[in-house]
Amino acid sequence: LGKATGVMPESLQFAFDALKEPTVAKNAKLTIEIVPVGGACNDCKKDFHVDDAPYVFACPLCGSSSFEITRGREMEISDMEMN
Repeated sequence: LGKATGVMPESLQFAFDALKEPTVAKNAKLTIEIVPVGGACNDCKKDFHVDDAPYVFACPLCGSSSFEITRGREMEISDMEMN
C-alpha cells in the first residue's frame, strides 16, 4: 500500500475484517506493507524516497520541482496463500 494512495491502513484493515466474517475466508489475515513515496529527480538525476510524507512538492535532495513520482501510489496484492 503506497503512502500516496490516500488509503488509511487502519480503514483497509477494518473493511477487510468486516467483509471476511460471513464468508469461508473468516480466518483470513491481511498483512499491509507500507511503501514510501519515491521518485526520480530530473535535475540532480538521483532517485529519492520520503518515509514520512504522503506528498512530495520538491526533490528532497536538491529542492528541484522537476521530478517524477515512481512509487508510493501502488495498492496491490503481492502475495496470496490458500490452504
